Amino acid sequence: MTGWDRYRPLDGGWVGLLRRTSWRVRCGIVVEREGAVVVVRSAGDDEHRLRQVVRALPAAPASVVVGTTGKAVLPVLARVVADRAGRGAGVVRLVAPGGLPAVDPSWWRRLAEATGVELLVPSGPVAVAGGTLFVRGDHERLPGTWRRYAPGGSGRDLGPRHPPPHWQDAVPASGTRVHGRLIAEHLPVGVVLRPAATAPPAEWHAVAPDPHRVTVIVGVPGGPRVCAEDVTDYLATLLPEVCAAARLVCGDGQDAVTLGRTAAGLLGTAVTVVDGTPVVRGDEMRFTLRDGAGRPTWAPYLQEIRCPAGEASAAPLRWRVPVAGLVPHSPGVFRVDDGWLLGVMRSGLWLRRNGRPPHPVPVGPPVDPAVVTLAVGDPGEPLPEQVWPVLADLVDRLDADVLPRLRLSVLGEPGPRGRAAARELARGRDIGIRLPGAVSGQPLPGPVRSRSSASTSDRPR
Repeated sequence: MTGWDRYRPLDGGWVGLLRRTSWRVRCGIVVEREGAVVVVRSAGDDEHRLRQVVRALPAAPASVVVGTTGKAVLPVLARVVADRAGRGAGVVRLVAPGGLPAVDPSWWRRLAEATGVELLVPSGPVAVAGGTLFVRGDHERLPGTWRRYAPGGSGRDLGPRHPPPHWQDAVPASGTRVHGRLIAEHLPVGVVLRPAATAPPAEWHAVAPDPHRVTVIVGVPGGPRVCAEDVTDYLATLLPEVCAAARLVCGDGQDAVTLGRTAAGLLGTAVTVVDGTPVVRGDEMRFTLRDGAGRPTWAPYLQEIRCPAGEASAAPLRWRVPVAGLVPHSPGVFRVDDGWLLGVMRSGLWLRRNGRPPHPVPVGPPVDPAVVTLAVGDPGEPLPEQVWPVLADLVDRLDADVLPRLRLSVLGEPGPRGRAAARELARGRDIGIRLPGAVSGQPLPGPVRSRSSASTSDRPR
């Protein structure tokens, strides 16, 4: 008989308990079954919060959600783990949104030995990011980690994310200092390089990681600018293959392509950058621009840009479809109708005539959190009257959050009737407009060709 047998079944036995939906045991502990997940909590815990965690959990391995940090839960937890083992579970993962009770690690080791199951135990509070469970820690003293306790073995740290992305072991531990000025703090999606006196927004802990590449967020909203040299020094600590796949996100508001070009020149290799910062709305995450007050505005259509180390221009890498139902024409370009194509660029969209070779994807001018530019035509070329109904239909199909920020930038020559039609279109939809000859805003630069080798990552998505 082991030491765990002193935790006797309560009020009808544990098998009966776990067949019921909910059971209150002594010391104010409640055990509930939520589908395949068992919840162990105190009577005063936030049930709604715990159910949200349960709904977000991956199907495997077997999970026990622990809602209280009080030590009174430990004997109950021991019996629940034993019950899971008796039902054939080989691995039991403990998920604690507020952290587990503070006990000596040997307690978990002995529980694994007594029940014959492998335990996955978090060292701190657990955040759910998509299908990833992330352990938050004290980054100055004790980084968060999952710890595996196997029968007959000692505890082994697995890192802060479970299941682990491919790059997890290649990223330096959370709390790593960069030249004493920056802290490299782990997030589910990757790492944020932040000045010591700042903190990342709480919502960044809900952003799921890409299994195949790490995201490095540079700075935080409202914080000091992080210099490219410090970013480069951190990237240089990564394995070459991890660094090559990484993407840079500017959390401090600096221009992503400028940072990417500088970092690529210092590293001697191309760097991928993203405009905007992560914003989670419901089950969807988009990289979204923020205004001066840190409020989200709009999500760029050009999602990722590859910045080369040499003199070549930055090139589009990934993008999203601007309007549902558009048919892809070429990388980053969509067919609106037989006569017109729509290309994505950093600052918005570009509607141009079809039938001219080639039709490259323009990177375009920097993003503006307050303005989504819809460029029309090419400088100096006449615009036929047929463009205005095409343009009106396109504007009406754009996302509702884009319209208040939309500005038409008419680059082609519309003629007198075309100018009247353009003004009427803008006035009827309450959007801004800039016609040829107006001296306002920043002119669009010449187009930049996309990479000649269109890989699978070049496909519109």
